[in-house]
Amino acid sequence: MEAGSPARKDVGERPSVALGAPSHDLLVRQRRRLYGAIAVALGTLSLKPRARPRRRGRQGGIMIKVGLLVRLRAKPGKEAEVAQFLEGALPAAQGENQTLVWFALRLGPREFGIFDAFADEKGRKAHLSGPIASALMKRAGELLSDPPVIEQVDVLAVKV
Repeated sequence: MEAGSPARKDVGERPSVALGAPSHDLLVRQRRRLYGAIAVALGTLSLKPRARPRRRGRQGGIMIKVGLLVRLRAKPGKEAEVAQFLEGALPAAQGENQTLVWFALRLGPREFGIFDAFADEKGRKAHLSGPIASALMKRAGELLSDPPVIEQVDVLAVKV
């Protein structure tokens, strides 16, 4: 390269990042490992290959189209009680015929979540007026530092 000419970047070279800042690739790999660990812990990911692939968006022959993503922040010292509440809600979720998929999650030391999915809006509304939502709202002031954040989401693809 001649003196005074601008430095040329090779094709495909990534821009440099600040010292100590993780690269985008590293963050993606860490996120994939975390999600994989969550899936294994929840029993939704088998390490054995499936005999045949499932069709996208279906669970037991029913199309899953909509869901709820709920974020919960426990009050300091109430983390164990929130975890117990969510674990104890599993039988109620299993008893809801229109709730096709239900997960209770721990996202961090005080952060929890619920993800559930339904075939249609009717199922989602039934769940929102069901026993889990009712019990959660009754105990929210006691257990949570903030009101639950409930997001209605559209499900694009499913593999369970």
